[in-house]
This record gives sequence, structure tokens and C-alpha cells, in this order.
Amino acid sequence: MKRVVVYYSYSGNNELLAKELQNRLDCDIVKINEVKKRNALTILIDIIFNRNTKVVRPKVLFSQYDRVILLAPIWAGRIAKPMRSFIKLEKENLKVYSFMTLCGEGGNKNILAELTRHAGKPPVSILELKVSDLLKSKNQRKFTSAYKLNEEDIKFYSESIEHYLNSESSDELIYMV
Repeated sequence: MKRVVVYYSYSGNNELLAKELQNRLDCDIVKINEVKKRNALTILIDIIFNRNTKVVRPKVLFSQYDRVILLAPIWAGRIAKPMRSFIKLEKENLKVYSFMTLCGEGGNKNILAELTRHAGKPPVSILELKVSDLLKSKNQRKFTSAYKLNEEDIKFYSESIEHYLNSESSDELIYMV
């Protein structure tokens, strides 16, 4: 199966996870870049006013892949605007796709509906990895959005990632939270 990991990462956390997936799957990887530089204020304004963001169209033919794994953060319970813009831009070329996120506290019940609406079809699988799970022992749940993931932290999620990757061939939607 020919796969590609397509990711957007504001803080670098989802980028670290994307590189981990690339290593595990020995597949291609594509970073989503925005036309304009983003900061915390523009994220907030985009969320409040439901503004779309412009992304640079990658010079990749996504229709050549059997599976596209999308990876992005969740902002205020919704998929990060740059990933949403990418999905709208490339939806005709996403034959089969799945979605993974490294997010703050998880429990984002609208991800499936949002992905289906923007892509025109549902993903085959969704995985939410919660930073709050990682921090429980450190008693720092309120710091999830500022937490910088490191290589050791990826090991914490290893079992969930492996289960997710092994279940991708299922005919039923796999939603792991």
C-alpha cells in the first residue's frame, strides 16, 4: 500500500508525530505551509470569525497514493484551519484518507462530521492522542497547549499509534479517542 503523511503543525508537536509515522511506515511526508505566517492572535481571530486560511498547494499528486494520513492539531474543538483548507483544496484527490491528531484534552466529537463535510466522504480512521494523558502524572493538565513534545513522549503513544496503523485496513470506521 502506498501511503503519504500530510501534516500541519503550529507548535511542532504534530510535526514530530508526522515524522514518527513516516519512519514507521517508510512513506512520503508532506508539510502543509500557509501563505501568511501565523501566530496565536491570528489563530484566535480565525476561530472567532470563522475565517479560512490560504495554504500553498503542495506539488504532489495525492491521487497516486492508496492512503493519505492527515495529521493536524485541534483548535477550539475543530480541525486546525490550515488542514481544513488543504482538505478542501485536495478533496478530489483524497481517494482514501485517515486522520490523526495530537491535541490538548481530546473528546472532540465533531471531528468525523467536520472531516466528512470538508472532504465529501468520511475518513477510514481517526485517532486522537491527548497531551493531557501524557501530563496526568505531572499534574500539569492546564498546560497542554503550551507543552512541547519530545522523542521520549512519542514512546508514551506508541501502543495507540501501532494499534491505529494496524487497524487501517478495516472496512469499518475506527475512531480511537
